[in-house]
Amino acid sequence: MWTLLFAAGMAGEQPSAIKAQGPFHGPVVAESILESIVESLTLHGYQLAEDPQIWCLHLQAQLREINGTRGRSLEH
Repeated sequence: MWTLLFAAGMAGEQPSAIKAQGPFHGPVVAESILESIVESLTLHGYQLAEDPQIWCLHLQAQLREINGTRGRSLEH
């Protein structure tokens, strides 16, 4: 299972939005959805930041939350 995580915001600031899409069955499906989302965001004026972002910490926290929620739902 694959999940896509996105962070958006102004460079040098905390992310203003964090979104998750998925889960998807396999990397081919996830990559297809990723390409569609990137294309849509680009059309709306977003740009890919080439420099490393501290946002990785925010995305890791989001992933832990998603994995924790999934783990609890599997226990029930």
